[in-house]
Amino acid sequence: MVRNEKDRYLQQVLDHHGQWGPLVILDDGSTDGTADILRRAQEKISALLTVYTSRENFGKGMAIRTGMKYASGDV
Repeated sequence: MVRNEKDRYLQQVLDHHGQWGPLVILDDGSTDGTADILRRAQEKISALLTVYTSRENFGKGMAIRTGMKYASGDV
């Protein structure tokens, strides 16, 4: 996915955040600018979006466990 596609996709998710409540998004060591996109989004809606960024990729399982650790409410 190119950067503007990621921006657009994230915006679609954020446009519907009220339906789901607060969001926890993990960036598992990506090197394609995803962390920057997420930081910009978090600055806009910090009360509704929590972003965790890892320096290296630990795999899908670790990302899911980390997300569950920081999630609250209905998961």
